Amino acid sequence: MSATVKSVRHRIAETYRERILSGELPGGSSLPGTRELAAHYRTSLSNAHAALAELSREGLITRLPYHGTVVNHQKRELATVGVVLFTQRIPTIPLYVQLLTRFLRQELRRRHLKCRFYLEASDNPTLHPVQAAIQRREYQAVLLLQVHGLLVARLPQLTIPYLQVRGAYRTEQLVAMMLAGLKRQGCRRVGVLTSLSRPRRVSNEVFEDANRTFFQALRKSAAKLGLELLPEWLLCPGRNQFLRPHQYHRFAYETMRQAWERPDHPDGIMVYPDELLSGFHSALYEAGIRVPEDLKLALACNRELHQEPPYPCTLVLNTIRDEAKTLIEALIARYHGRVPERTALDYEVID
Repeated sequence: MSATVKSVRHRIAETYRERILSGELPGGSSLPGTRELAAHYRTSLSNAHAALAELSREGLITRLPYHGTVVNHQKRELATVGVVLFTQRIPTIPLYVQLLTRFLRQELRRRHLKCRFYLEASDNPTLHPVQAAIQRREYQAVLLLQVHGLLVARLPQLTIPYLQVRGAYRTEQLVAMMLAGLKRQGCRRVGVLTSLSRPRRVSNEVFEDANRTFFQALRKSAAKLGLELLPEWLLCPGRNQFLRPHQYHRFAYETMRQAWERPDHPDGIMVYPDELLSGFHSALYEAGIRVPEDLKLALACNRELHQEPPYPCTLVLNTIRDEAKTLIEALIARYHGRVPERTALDYEVID
């Protein structure tokens, strides 16, 4: 067989292969028949037939008798990912964000996925750089990570698969574990120290979206466990107030010291998130609060950021490395059109 005949067959197959894989010809599209291809490329019917046979062997098309040739739906593997981290405009990037970025890079590299990171440090985030990159086809899926409570619900919709993750994606599981730990320690009346502000009440049980999940999970878990949440010991910023990372230590210290001066104390208290722990520990020490004699505790910690406290308490531990792995697994599932199977982190509880 001559080189010229071979090149015609390969040229026809290559042309339609590129159009199918690029998405120009989506699944279900019809291809010209052998006579039309032969006429268009000014070649023989056997060359047109051979080109279609090659595409059929590759699984790109299906040839149906009396119905023509149809493009198969393609299952393209994920190869390129964009990761956007939203945080506030602050002097230094928080250590949690640094570690999460590092572990995300490692997990993407382990899966042989190319990636590009964007850090959007602004109180009014936009997705203009990301949308421009999508138009340039630089990646196939995007992971949007909200850290430190920044609300990004009004961001425009993207034209490729994406996973938008806020801090609340792990809240229900975490709150339930911490309150269960207090109950195991014999607590009946409990308090909460948190940096999350109580959202404005819109109606009896409807809250604004920013921190709604946390407080709903708190009430639900407490009721299920038969624990009494003391309203005066719901220690948090005022409604719609927002703490920046450098304010966590002072807030935890001053709030706990002032609350302990009240005559009525809870049996135990849960502290969330772990950025409050340094200020909280200082308040315990200076106020002479004994743990667990005066107050029982349930704390949430990242293993990479904190050492275990020197007193008995319930610790709910997770790792940022595991968090990164969970997020990438969920993004891959979303890209393939599946509901992510693993939506919660693997926590370790130590009593």
